[in-house]
Amino acid sequence: MSETQKVAGDPRILMVPAKPWPCDHAMLENVYARLLPERGYDIEWVMRAALPGLPRPEVWHGSVVHLTRDRSGGSFATALRRLSLLREVARVARRRPFDIIQVRNSVAVGLLALALRRSTGARIVFQFSFPVLEWALRSGGPCRAPWVFRSGLTQIAIGLRRRVLQRADLVLAISERMRTDLVRDGIRPERVVAFPLGAPDYVPSPRGAVDDLRRRLGIGDAPVVLYFGSIAPERRLGFLIRVASIVQSSLPEVRWILLGAASGGEDRRLRALAEEFGVADRVLIAGPVPRDDVVTYLELSELTVSPIPPTEFYLMSSPMKAVESLAAGRAVVATAIPDQAELIERSGGGVVAAYEPNAFADAVVALLRDDERRRAAGASGRAHVEAHRSYARLAADMDVVYRALLQVLV
Repeated sequence: MSETQKVAGDPRILMVPAKPWPCDHAMLENVYARLLPERGYDIEWVMRAALPGLPRPEVWHGSVVHLTRDRSGGSFATALRRLSLLREVARVARRRPFDIIQVRNSVAVGLLALALRRSTGARIVFQFSFPVLEWALRSGGPCRAPWVFRSGLTQIAIGLRRRVLQRADLVLAISERMRTDLVRDGIRPERVVAFPLGAPDYVPSPRGAVDDLRRRLGIGDAPVVLYFGSIAPERRLGFLIRVASIVQSSLPEVRWILLGAASGGEDRRLRALAEEFGVADRVLIAGPVPRDDVVTYLELSELTVSPIPPTEFYLMSSPMKAVESLAAGRAVVATAIPDQAELIERSGGGVVAAYEPNAFADAVVALLRDDERRRAAGASGRAHVEAHRSYARLAADMDVVYRALLQVLV
């Protein structure tokens, strides 16, 4: 496709999102599978089948999902799974013309997409949501090979990813901070767009659901501070236990709920830490709940907290839970991760506090003691998210980006 060629009709996109099917990812489902087709996009998907059985096409909001066979167990099975995905992407891309092939994070699929660009004429979009390779190198990841060997392979993969980023027609960065870092590293600025995470439209819980939840949890009318998200070692949630112990000295009636899937035995470690700090009866470490039930927990709470550690990996992230909290009208106390700090400051939806227990606790206490300020922050945050970070707004923004890439006359 030449630089000046226009695309007629509905833009056709082949999505390779690196998520298994069935896909429980609100952003993918709402923006890409539901809202963009409503704007005239013809989208097909290639995804790995997360369930056993032979691959067969599925339908997701009217779009075809091409599945690859699931192979579980061992590094050899992982290699076969990746090869199967590559073969399926190549087969689907050559079967019909696509205007865009969009790949999320996968270096191998990104290289394949670049190879297919000449024969298919498709524009290549690389969605870069997290530095997975650097994280795997730092944390060790699932690979059991010797560190020197693992490090060498990962450095090669990082170099290949850089080549994909440089040659892609468009890079979707998860945050403005990531976009800045990519431009600093040599990616042409006109080819990088920041596309942060958003939130669904707020739908209130059924009447009486909050009262029922309070009864089940046995917390009566106590004010609640909510954390929801991953309960994993890298989240360093011992920080919140320390904060809870400080808040208890000023507001002993406050209850804390940590809601989400635990890994690495982190839930047990946090319970032991709560015992040590004398807040075991104030902190409930709950498991994951269905997505629709999270709204009830949000309505139960006075405010939410997003204490993301300011590490090099998290600084470029787009914290989704802060957006979801504001969408539900809940004020947020959060650390200064650039994307969520900008969101909270622009929206007036809460407080950005230092990643230090006393400072964070002071911010929580101040909001809990000021009902008017807290409610105003929640209302302001909700209005801002509806205007700037709702799925409908992000779909409209993405529509503009795609049509500029394809130079479609509308």
